[in-house]
Amino acid sequence: MRRFPFSHFLFILALTAKSLEAAPTAGAEPFFEILPQPVIKGLVHLPGVLVTDADTVLLIAQSRIKKGDRDPADVVVTRSLDQGKTWSAPVKLYTSDGASHMGYSCMLVEDRTTTPHTILAYYTVGPAGWKEAGQLVWYGRRSTDEGAKWSEPFLVKNDGNAESKPTNGGHGFQFSDGRMVIPGRKSFLTSDDGGVSWTTRGTAETVETKVAPLPGADGTDRLYLIARKSRNYRIYGAFGEKLAEEGDHRNVFPSSGRNPGLALYAARRAGDPNILLMSGIRSPKDRIFSITYSTDEGRSWSSEKRIDETGWYSDIGVTKDGTIIVAYTVNFSANLKIARFNLPWMMEK
Repeated sequence: MRRFPFSHFLFILALTAKSLEAAPTAGAEPFFEILPQPVIKGLVHLPGVLVTDADTVLLIAQSRIKKGDRDPADVVVTRSLDQGKTWSAPVKLYTSDGASHMGYSCMLVEDRTTTPHTILAYYTVGPAGWKEAGQLVWYGRRSTDEGAKWSEPFLVKNDGNAESKPTNGGHGFQFSDGRMVIPGRKSFLTSDDGGVSWTTRGTAETVETKVAPLPGADGTDRLYLIARKSRNYRIYGAFGEKLAEEGDHRNVFPSSGRNPGLALYAARRAGDPNILLMSGIRSPKDRIFSITYSTDEGRSWSSEKRIDETGWYSDIGVTKDGTIIVAYTVNFSANLKIARFNLPWMMEK
C-alpha cells in the first residue's frame, strides 16, 4: 500500500491540466446552464444520477413528506432522453403511508451484461424514526427499457451485516468482468449475480460514501472510495478485492460539507487522462455549490469552480457527448435542481 507526497500530486495536476487544454474537447465552446425550474420539487434529498450505456440519464431521490431525516418519505425516479435538458414527471418507486414508514437510501446501477441492459434501482425502507441500520430493509426494482417501466419490488440479499446496505444517494458502476459496485454504509458492495445479492468490501469512516471506477489500460479495474467527514481516499485493485493505496485527498467537500457528487469523466481519446469530478459545498455554513476535478485518480483536486450560490447533497453524471450533469438540492430537504456544462467551461479560468 503506497502513500505519496502532496507536492507530487500538484505537479501531476499541473501537467495534466495543460494537456487537457490542448485536447479536442477543450476546443469546443464552453457552455453552462442551470435549468430554470427544479426537476423535482418539494422536500428532496439523497440524489443519485446514472447515465446508461444508451445515454439515458436517470435520477433517483428521496422525496420527503415531512422535513426530518427519519420522517416518512417516498422514493422517486425521473429520466431524461436529451442529455438532461428535459425530464419526465417523477415516478414513485416506493410510496410511504405518510405516517409510520419511510423510503430511505436510494441509488442506481446498470447491468450491461444482459440483453437488453438492466437498470437496477435500490432503496431501503424502515420505520419512521428508525434507530439502527438493522431496521432498514433493502429492496430493488428492475427496468429493461431505460427506466420507462419498473418491475415489482424484490428483496435484496446481502452477507448479513446490518450496515451492508446502500448508502445515502449516488450511483454504482460495472467492472469490465461484469461485477457491479455500489457505495455502501461504511463500505462498498459488489455483486456477481446481476444485483440479486451483494457482498460487503472495503472500509470507510462513515456511512455516507461515494465510489468511482478507475479503468486500467491493462484491463485490471480498480475503484476510488471516499467518505463524508473524512479526507481519506482509498483505491482498491483486483476488481475491488484488494486495498492498493490510501492517502489524504485534501478536498473539503466530503470532509467538511455534505455527501458530495462523484463521477468519472472518461478520456475521449487515447493518451488523454481520465478525470474524476466532485461536486459539493465547503461546509453547512458556507453552502456555495461548486465543482472540482482530479487528473491523478483522486489523489489531489483542483480549485473550486462555482455552480450556484447554495447547495447541499449532489450527484454527477456524464453523457456520451461530454455534457456534465449535476443534480443537487439547494438546501436541507429542498427542491432539486440540474446544472449542465461541459469540460471547457469547468476548466476555463
